[in-house]
Amino acid sequence: MKGRKLLKRSVIKIRPVSNNQISLPKYCNIRESLTPIILILKLFGLYHEVNGCDSGTVEPASESSTDVTEGPGERGGTPEGGHAVVETLGKLHLHEKQHGLWVCLLTKCCSVLVLLIVLANTVKHLWTVSDMNSSTIAFKIVMINWNTQNFLTTLCLFISCWKRQHFRAFYRQCMELFSEPTTRELGLQPPDCRKAIRVFVVIGSSYFLFNVASVGTIIFYDRISIQDFFRKILIDPLPINTLTLVVALFVHAINTAAWTFPTVFVVCTAHLFTAQFHTFSKTLERHVENSGGNIPVMFKHLRTRHMKLCDILGTYNLFLKWYLTITYMATIIGSCFILYDLIFRSLDPLSFALYVFWLGTNLSIAVALAVSLSSVHESAHEPLEVLVKLETENADLSQVIQVQLFLAKLTGTSIGATVMDLFVVTKESILTIAGAYITYFLLVTQYDL
Repeated sequence: MKGRKLLKRSVIKIRPVSNNQISLPKYCNIRESLTPIILILKLFGLYHEVNGCDSGTVEPASESSTDVTEGPGERGGTPEGGHAVVETLGKLHLHEKQHGLWVCLLTKCCSVLVLLIVLANTVKHLWTVSDMNSSTIAFKIVMINWNTQNFLTTLCLFISCWKRQHFRAFYRQCMELFSEPTTRELGLQPPDCRKAIRVFVVIGSSYFLFNVASVGTIIFYDRISIQDFFRKILIDPLPINTLTLVVALFVHAINTAAWTFPTVFVVCTAHLFTAQFHTFSKTLERHVENSGGNIPVMFKHLRTRHMKLCDILGTYNLFLKWYLTITYMATIIGSCFILYDLIFRSLDPLSFALYVFWLGTNLSIAVALAVSLSSVHESAHEPLEVLVKLETENADLSQVIQVQLFLAKLTGTSIGATVMDLFVVTKESILTIAGAYITYFLLVTQYDL
């Protein structure tokens, strides 16, 4: 009886699995494709999942589902000898669910702890800003700006992981779209981008290791000329000893991860969107060719799939618009003050090399985001080239209306990632961002810091 009551509290649904579900490739699950970068984000406490270890799968309950907790007197009946098997399955189900909840609780606690560590480090740098002299104030501003950026990025990721309308809705919408039989019949399954994602992760990890190793060498190796300056920046107002040096390097590693891997995450998702929109354009072009240049029979379904892709991008943009705003503002400020020190301050060769490296990484992050996200915009509007060549002479009114609606979507509001909903990241906006760099640098050089 205890086993049966236990099973009734955790009902196990045995759902019939169709051939479509069996043959669905793993890379069609966007969450599955992003696993390498998500694991790294979790490792540093920058990502967590709320309700169980959700992989973005969709399992809608159906009327044809069979409840295995039915007793002999209920519908279907269960042989007496099968109760032990059913009870065992129920216990395993509860064990897996509890294990998933514990793992997710642990990742949430790690995320909160990392958020507090980054916040405390930012406050420490703000607290000690008055101790800097005129020759080092520009670098101190760079450090405050960098730590503030990392805290806001960590907070942005934490909120997006927590809210149902952000990452969880993004994964769910992707899985729903690619699980639809019509999507597969149209040939709109996403391409396998897992290899490219692994390459992006390797590049980001290489930079992370190089940055942390460089700072560790500077603060621990006694023969480096800028060691005292770096120690003061990283540890002040705490006393300098082995323990504080290790803690400072640990906090610096977390900050470097918060600066590097969210960018890798965005570049990976941008690559997925670009590949899927490009696949859609090729599929639409193939359908038009098969129809002899006329409007395809499945045109309405194709337009609907493009609209759903745009909706998915809009859901992801709930996180992206804040992250891009934080990153671009912080990158502009940091790059200007780094460049100011490079021009107006006397630096030894090692310090000069470090400043050039920091400036290069700041600009490379901005360029990587701009190029990858502008590619999403370009690929989302690719169907326009196909639509303008359609023959509509023999089409009925309903088909023409569908074409007009699609054209209105592509020529109306720009499709893509936005910066605080102010403008869409396009190739043209890259020039705007570059102009902002130049403007702020000219303003900075007007003041004798």
